Amino acid sequence: MKVGRGGFRKGLAERLILFIAEDAAGSGVGKNRSFGASLRNAVKGLVFAFLTGRNFRFESACFVLAVALGLLLGIDRVEWVLILTNCFLVLALEAKNTSLELSVDLSTEHYSYGAKGSKDSASGAVLLAALSSVVAGALVFGPRLLSIAVRLLAGPGKVP
Repeated sequence: MKVGRGGFRKGLAERLILFIAEDAAGSGVGKNRSFGASLRNAVKGLVFAFLTGRNFRFESACFVLAVALGLLLGIDRVEWVLILTNCFLVLALEAKNTSLELSVDLSTEHYSYGAKGSKDSASGAVLLAALSSVVAGALVFGPRLLSIAVRLLAGPGKVP
């Protein structure tokens, strides 16, 4: 593996991408023969989206941050459902957007308004889900974080 500016990470990503693609290279594209094969390919697809998609990695980091904040602040069951549903929705739509963009790129050689519209609409769906997540996060975490900030600013022994 190369060592240098981004060399290790790039080399690791290249190896993982080759691992993900090995099924297609070895046996051609075909129908999954078992639930296990379907599940394995789905996980490979998520790894591919993570390794190749800057936005997917950012959204995954936000997911981890939301879970950590939820654990730290002790949110209740309904709030967990709200936060996790929004987070999973963003990641699912980002994976779907990645899939659609790759498909459109494979099917068109020249600029096409339809191809651009298709890709833009899919990324717009991700944007809407991300905005929903921000609103959900503000509703769940906002009051708790505000309360902590007020207590910190008031100083010791001056809790309002």
